[in-house]
Amino acid sequence: KQWLPVDIYVGGAEHAVLHLLYARFWHKFLYDLGVVPTKEPFQKLFNQGMILGTSYRDHRGALVTTDKVEKRDGSFFHVETGEELEQAPAKMSKSLKNVVNPDDVVEQYGADTLRVYE
Repeated sequence: KQWLPVDIYVGGAEHAVLHLLYARFWHKFLYDLGVVPTKEPFQKLFNQGMILGTSYRDHRGALVTTDKVEKRDGSFFHVETGEELEQAPAKMSKSLKNVVNPDDVVEQYGADTLRVYE
């Protein structure tokens, strides 16, 4: 009982949702049994948000990987087809083909920079 409630929960949006649901469910269960003294396990939530990247789509809406995008005159074009692409901010994910390759970061900036970035 001396450890509850937790002052602040710090977590990212993607993992915090399920972890908080799980933690709050079990805490509520234990509270109803009289095992823990508080209704909620955390006094405050600090959500760090998501890492954002940029995605590129062609006229059909198909995603284009960043290595096939060229910037010219303030617009973005497909390297192979020359087609102008639509740029939009999006969460960084493999499915959106907009992730940063860690090997490229290490090669360009060094391993210590990657450690700080993560």
